[in-house]
Amino acid sequence: RTEARRRAEPPPAGFTRPRTRTDPHPGGPRSPAMIAPLATIALLATAFTSGARAEAVHGAFVHGVASGDPTHDSVVIWTRVTPTGRDPGETDPDPNVSFDVRWRVATTPPTSAAVDPDARPVAEGSRVPMAPGSTVFGWSDSSKVARAGIATARAERDWTVKVDVAGLSHGVRYWYAFDVVDTSGGSKTRASDFPPMTRERRSETGTFELPPPKGVAYPRDHGPLRAAVFSCANWGWGYFHAYDAAARGWGGVDEVDSVAEDSRRLHAWFHLGDYYYEYGQTHYPNADESVPERWRSLDPSSETVTLDDYRRRHRLYRSDPGLQRLHASAPVVAMWDDHEIANNPWMNGAEDHQAWEGDFKTRARAAIRAYHEWLPTREPGGSNGDSSEDDSDSDYYYNRTVHFGDVASFHVLETRLTARTDPNANPSGNVWANLTKEIAASATKAPASWPGSSLERRIRAIKTGLDAYRSEENESMAGPGQLAWLADEGTGSAAAGV
Repeated sequence: RTEARRRAEPPPAGFTRPRTRTDPHPGGPRSPAMIAPLATIALLATAFTSGARAEAVHGAFVHGVASGDPTHDSVVIWTRVTPTGRDPGETDPDPNVSFDVRWRVATTPPTSAAVDPDARPVAEGSRVPMAPGSTVFGWSDSSKVARAGIATARAERDWTVKVDVAGLSHGVRYWYAFDVVDTSGGSKTRASDFPPMTRERRSETGTFELPPPKGVAYPRDHGPLRAAVFSCANWGWGYFHAYDAAARGWGGVDEVDSVAEDSRRLHAWFHLGDYYYEYGQTHYPNADESVPERWRSLDPSSETVTLDDYRRRHRLYRSDPGLQRLHASAPVVAMWDDHEIANNPWMNGAEDHQAWEGDFKTRARAAIRAYHEWLPTREPGGSNGDSSEDDSDSDYYYNRTVHFGDVASFHVLETRLTARTDPNANPSGNVWANLTKEIAASATKAPASWPGSSLERRIRAIKTGLDAYRSEENESMAGPGQLAWLADEGTGSAAAGV
């Protein structure tokens, strides 16, 4: 298709076509008389745009929405507004631009329709960022909105927004979404000050249902509690089809942008750690082992060490459509393991943390800060993003219990950074590396030929040394305070009839 024809066609919704920059004076250099006014205009443009807010920046909700850490009357909802595009003055977004973001939680799904009848149809739940003015979206009946408010997306939290929404009811299905508003004039400061239907930038829609309080039975007609459990998701090995399948009800839905029908819908899902992997392109997997397009797109391409590194890795993982769909479909209860930080960490270090990578505590704090920024966690101390400069270790102490009526109480324990002693002090060294080495050097590689062989004797010797190390009283995964907390929580749930 010719360039002239391409430029005659309107750009697709959600995208701004780059403007062609042509020289109006191709015959030679501009005169000093022309340069001075142009310089003045440039200075004025800089002055006006340096304090730019959301109205001058094409913010996009490109990382979806999420909910998490549900209680019987509250839940944390999450999104991110990405500064992108160019403002009308042809300047890039201010690096410190902020966005006023309205959030709404309602008892019915929102409505969405294309303003332009010739535009591509808008599917509710689409992750394609829609251009301002391309759709009208919201809840026309304000009585269906149970809770609403305005939050701010700022650079110091990587433009993520997290709200702990309280005062909800268990057993009710809710829908939630976010849209960009402008409170800079001061006359509009509440969510209700803005029109219920908007043409501004908005997120996709998420949904959740809260469980009954601890020990309280579900309604007889509710059906079973449906939950999914995940761990160890590595971008390089391929696409996250398991996430997608869970959101769809394990294959029960064929539509591209749908979540499961009510009878198959998840009530919650759990991520037990390794939400992402910190490795770079040279390791686990390398180029030969990985799915090529996933390996090429790894960001950053090196191992994550700094706060910016960890944030970029989160952004990458949250671009996966399957993970976005799962986050939108049900609340998550998540806890980090090792690879959100570095391979095999403990209180004061990690097997894969090297001296040239800097102070381990600084690295760990950066990793956990990014984790709380990018996941819908109810943060320790109740900050949920209000305190972004705290360099203490308090965010590590993230033990909590999530109750699902009289069916289950899930006790979530942090076992990496709070009280774990050095697991790398095992005198036998790295168990996996040692076993791999022994098997590779043996002439009896097939397991069926191991019994009675010298390889079996060497493997048993490794096991004996490991068992002795495991039995040492001064080695631990959790501290006495954590174990006492766990015992109290378990006793309390049992006493409540769980």
